[in-house]
Amino acid sequence: MQTQADEQLADNNRRLAQEAREQAESEQRQREVEVAKEREKKRTPLYDFNNGVGITSIPQHLHPYAEKRVSQRKFVELWYFTPEASQEAKEHRSTVDTNRLELAADNEEQKGTTAFTLLSTHSTRPSNNVVPDAKLSWSQIQLAKTPFIECLRPTGNYPDKYIAMFASFYTNMEMHNELRKPEGARVMALYHAEMRRAWYLAADHGEPFDLSVFSETVLQECRNEMWTQAHRKATEGTFLRNSSNVR
Repeated sequence: MQTQADEQLADNNRRLAQEAREQAESEQRQREVEVAKEREKKRTPLYDFNNGVGITSIPQHLHPYAEKRVSQRKFVELWYFTPEASQEAKEHRSTVDTNRLELAADNEEQKGTTAFTLLSTHSTRPSNNVVPDAKLSWSQIQLAKTPFIECLRPTGNYPDKYIAMFASFYTNMEMHNELRKPEGARVMALYHAEMRRAWYLAADHGEPFDLSVFSETVLQECRNEMWTQAHRKATEGTFLRNSSNVR
């Protein structure tokens, strides 16, 4: 009788041991699956491509700060879409696009203690070389307009209506006879700066306007501003020459 009980106990122990091994193996396989999933998440996805289809040129590097601002649908200087900004982004990306660790303090008033949490933050820095829109030459605007328009959909998810508006904004300036006048390019560059900034300010207040509609009134104001600047420089130059002659 004792022998039979011992055998049953031994069988039960073997069964439990077998179940424990199977459970351990199952958990190990599950862990391996989870590890494989996490590893796959960190890999760059492989997308399909068309055989025999290459590229004709190297894509321009979008400056990280411009990418951030466009994704937020906020104003960003057009300079960030010039070849100079693209080259800066290519050569110095580590200084303009950084990942940082910051300490965040959590005060627990009831316990009278302060807990610190280490947070990973991503930041992009404006360029020290940025040129305001009003200081851009017309040729710089011409070089930057296409990269700017091309990034609106993939980066900012702008609707087609808005992309068409920005494209018409530049086309209408290019077709205007102001560019055939002396100093016309400088006047048009200033018009571009004023109108583009005004549109983003209006959009921020929920009242965007059709930027593609050319404003002759604003253009005249830009002519007046250019004349005022030229007159001021001429007056200052005359004053300096007279002061020099007195000495």
